[in-house]
Amino acid sequence: MSVIVPSTQAYLANSYTQINGATGLFLSIHNADPGPTGTPATEATGSGYARQAVHWNPVTTGTASGQQVTMTVPAGTWTYAGLWTAATGGTMVDRVQIASTTVSGASTLLVTPSFTIS
Repeated sequence: MSVIVPSTQAYLANSYTQINGATGLFLSIHNADPGPTGTPATEATGSGYARQAVHWNPVTTGTASGQQVTMTVPAGTWTYAGLWTAATGGTMVDRVQIASTTVSGASTLLVTPSFTIS
């Protein structure tokens, strides 16, 4: 079922950004699908990698968009991003397949998170 009432879409999108309250959510990068619970073996490690806080813009429609996040990643092919309740450990909230990106050495990926209710 699609949600077609704009105010309901905005409410649900805003609720998504508030899942972890004032602590917020943290973005991760993975080399394979981390699965619904977040398989740690697929998450990037080394070369300055760390999960980064997501700062969401105000929600007025059914889309929540975050500010661009700069992620430092080691060499590898990166295919998924995840949202977590903590900078380390924590609980995976969501995951999404991203455009496959291969880097030959430590590099930065620029990720702009978004979530749409439809």
